[in-house]
Amino acid sequence: MYQLSIKYTQKRAFITGAASGLGKAFCELLAKDSWTIGIADINLQSLQQTAQLVKQLGGKPIIFSLD
Repeated sequence: MYQLSIKYTQKRAFITGAASGLGKAFCELLAKDSWTIGIADINLQSLQQTAQLVKQLGGKPIIFSLD
């Protein structure tokens, strides 16, 4: 993950499908390196859980409920 942080020094990303699966896993990795992450999914309840996880791991989530 550190190579991404070196390349993208502002540490900002936008991840769709962030409420589960690969999207959620990628959120976790970025959060551990203090990224600000726009997270989007249709499932708002699961998305809010991902946002809480991102905060706990040191990231900053910005929630978007999208279809």
